[in-house]
Amino acid sequence: MVRSSVRSQTSHAKVWSSPPNSSSGGSGRVQVSRSAPAGWPAATRLAVEALRGVAPGERVLALERLRRPGGRLFTYLEEEVFALEPECSRELLRHLAVCQEADLSLCRALGFEDAATLLAALTRRGLVRFTPGPQDSWSLIRPLRDFVERGPSLAPRLQRWS
Repeated sequence: MVRSSVRSQTSHAKVWSSPPNSSSGGSGRVQVSRSAPAGWPAATRLAVEALRGVAPGERVLALERLRRPGGRLFTYLEEEVFALEPECSRELLRHLAVCQEADLSLCRALGFEDAATLLAALTRRGLVRFTPGPQDSWSLIRPLRDFVERGPSLAPRLQRWS
């Protein structure tokens, strides 16, 4: 059974599945609910399409294949999202993957002089999540964070600021 809560282009959806006979009592059922991949209908649509015609016992593997290099979601993010961003945006996205969350002062310290403009544009395109607060912060949406984390490591470059 696949359940979808995607209602509009701004819906938040999560696809999950419990393996048959898992310790959590899973039945192999896959469910889609509103929460993550953080407002990305494209990821939800790809997940639902990947499950079409898949036996219950194979659904977890089908979802995992989406996110692996060569999988439909990975390929979509690589070719249709990440590759179309300007290099400065891609570099900021890579840093956000490592930092998990950043505010404007951290982004500026990392060398992004125009951080406010870059983050606003990335937020409008749905690639980063803005969290208001005493110190506003930004983080990558989950599908993109997973994709960027599989790319080249930024750890050596970030060490020079520590």
